[in-house]
Amino acid sequence: MKDTRSASQILFGFLPEQTVDMKGGIWKVQRWHTQAVHDVDEDALRSALISNAGAWEATGRDGDFVRHLRGSGRIRVEALDREKGVIVESFPKTWKCDNCNRLHDAPNRRCKCGNARHGQLPFVLYHDACGAVREPFYPRCPTHGEARIHLPGTTSLYEIRIDCPECNRRLQATFLNATCRCGEQGRNGDRMDFNVHRGATVYTPRGIVIVNPPSKAQARRLTQAGGPGTAAIWLADGLNAPWVDGMQGGRAAGLRRTLAESGLDEDTIERMVAQSGLHEEIAAPLTGPTRVIERVEADAASIAMAVSETRQTLSDLGEHATGTMADLYADEYPHALDVAGIERVDLVERFPVLTGQYGFSRGDHEPGASRLRAFTARDGGYVVYGDVAATEALLIRLKPTAVANWLAHNGFDVELNETPRTAYENILRAMGPDPDTSEIYAAVETLVHSYSHRMVRQSSFYAGIDRNALSELLFPAALAFVTFATPRGDFVLGGLQAMFEYDLHTVLDRVVFDETRCALDPGCASNPSGAACAVCLHLGEPSCRMFNTRLDRKTLFGEAGYFKVVADGSTPT
Repeated sequence: MKDTRSASQILFGFLPEQTVDMKGGIWKVQRWHTQAVHDVDEDALRSALISNAGAWEATGRDGDFVRHLRGSGRIRVEALDREKGVIVESFPKTWKCDNCNRLHDAPNRRCKCGNARHGQLPFVLYHDACGAVREPFYPRCPTHGEARIHLPGTTSLYEIRIDCPECNRRLQATFLNATCRCGEQGRNGDRMDFNVHRGATVYTPRGIVIVNPPSKAQARRLTQAGGPGTAAIWLADGLNAPWVDGMQGGRAAGLRRTLAESGLDEDTIERMVAQSGLHEEIAAPLTGPTRVIERVEADAASIAMAVSETRQTLSDLGEHATGTMADLYADEYPHALDVAGIERVDLVERFPVLTGQYGFSRGDHEPGASRLRAFTARDGGYVVYGDVAATEALLIRLKPTAVANWLAHNGFDVELNETPRTAYENILRAMGPDPDTSEIYAAVETLVHSYSHRMVRQSSFYAGIDRNALSELLFPAALAFVTFATPRGDFVLGGLQAMFEYDLHTVLDRVVFDETRCALDPGCASNPSGAACAVCLHLGEPSCRMFNTRLDRKTLFGEAGYFKVVADGSTPT
């Protein structure tokens, strides 16, 4: 059986061990035909996977995935071979007569009632503790060897009845209490869950999006400029320099680091730096808890790689503008950024991004709650199914002074300062030693994530891009996020660029002033997990890799919302 789907559909909906609907039937993906992707920063990928899978490692449900990655575990990226596609098999292999409801093990076997049209049963069993999926066993009458199924007129699958079509004998629905032989204990112990194959809990792909260096030359360029540490300084100073190596003292810092890594002694390093004639006044490094600074450096390095080849700032727009466009860039754009609490918005015309899927889980969506099944190759190495592409993107960073003030208004102990860099460092210090357990980091992440979703939902109309074709990449430690168009091969539509050049002020005004209520209020507003739902803030799963968690409309709106704090400008008493 052959069918056609786009590469994007396959990446998000036709992954190994996933069940899919095609051609009027149900199928399970066996494997992909792939081709290797070589231009990948393996160190960045490995680091991102370790971080992404940390929640499963913490609960012991990662199958040693993280431990292997920290060691010598092999990891590679494989892209879909578009000529050969994926291999699927029919699953589950039980069909129901459309006329009398008898069960059959083949789709075209003529039923005793004379009917030859059968529908495939959509039910599966899965175990969240090991990730296994299997077909339910439907009991047959011991006398007549047949079974008939009665589906309930409700959503409760546990009201399904099985009996014999010949003698009407009631048969026990043992599949509702089937157990897994893996030996692992899940949410229901060793009992498997029964559900329709497309149920939200049956298969959850686990994906990753990282900035992939556009070339090895750019990666070396960052190292020579001082690496992630210098990138963090560049970030803290507002990304004002054209790039990391354009900062005062940036090249000298890179040279010093390169010489030190080559094993030279300090005196030799000092002499060679002096002979180079490079300026020695290097900006002070960021201060804060070690693990927090490490996360900032990782975010800053990713941002640096993202803009290393193409970056257009609002200042660049104003340099060549005339007439009404010059007024737009000089007056309306800066005002819109101020009202929105944004420090800067930059256009990246070729945003180098790796989008991939590294595994799946079954059961609870929350990371770490059920077993992570990482994709593996026949040689035992780990596989990320995806591809590297360049697309257009907007890099948005919030004002550190506004974020610090917002945190203070929400009861967090953050020292306020009017200087952006000092305010930023105060936020980092207030996060404490571990960002993963920090309430302040969690609050900032929720703010950045909620802002990102609001931006995507408002941008799609003006960019002329379907909302599900826009995606996000979050850098909470940097107070930044990226809105990018889903890569479509080598073609870049240019919708975000047009919006950046002509409608950015309108989009930001809509982000701040458009409808702040939800049609499902007060239910949505009172959600203890955050005021967010499909009506007001959620995005489709291909757009949001966090499965619409860490979202809350109240971080943006309301008496202590970010936009209210920005508008008032007052500090809490």
